[in-house]
Amino acid sequence: MDIVIPLFDDFEPLDMAVRLAALLTDDLTAQAIQLYTEYDPQPPFDTGSVAKAPAEVLERARTLG
Repeated sequence: MDIVIPLFDDFEPLDMAVRLAALLTDDLTAQAIQLYTEYDPQPPFDTGSVAKAPAEVLERARTLG
């Protein structure tokens, strides 16, 4: 299986990392990683803080740390 990751000038390195995590695992895990790193400038998912993250993302983030 080939995975193609688009590279655009407006992607920040952490955006790429979160998108790659989503491709390699799933969106829920990628969102939990984003929450765990508290990445919240203009992220690919809107889960960069505990206040914004749904319960299922919070639970997944707890299993990562």
